[in-house]
Amino acid sequence: MSNQGSFSIEPLELNDNIFLDSEVDFVELPEIENMDVDISSPVYYSYPYYVFNGCDYQYKLSFENGFLKLEEVKTNDSELSLHISSEIDNEKSICIVKEHELEQGLQMIEKQYDIREDYENSHKIETDPKWGDILQLDISKFNKTDASSALENNKKIVLLDLYNYICNQ
Repeated sequence: MSNQGSFSIEPLELNDNIFLDSEVDFVELPEIENMDVDISSPVYYSYPYYVFNGCDYQYKLSFENGFLKLEEVKTNDSELSLHISSEIDNEKSICIVKEHELEQGLQMIEKQYDIREDYENSHKIETDPKWGDILQLDISKFNKTDASSALENNKKIVLLDLYNYICNQ
């Protein structure tokens, strides 16, 4: 029997001392001062509330400079995971829906109030009984009234899911 084509596997033993005793040259990064963006601030994306021509339309929730900001964004990536906590490279902001002072915005999320509204006039989000809690992603066959109603219900569903995710962090 030939040993050609066969090989022997020897166990590789590593321990922390190998890494602790090794000399590693660390590159010191310059301190960044006076940046407008806090890179440690979380950014959350909802599930898409609408999909059209390979583009996902979804909410982006970010916390910047003491404010909670809700935007509608369009992305061209259908393989996105829910609730990515880093920004998506190919997103295009459609509009800033609303900004709230951080404390008020977080209270609204905790109470499941609609952060698309003013703090003083906000109310708890409730889905439309006609559509329930099921996303209607293909609204192309709906009449204009039903399409508008289903789209609004989709937005409520994904907002509530985003709220639940944030509250469970």
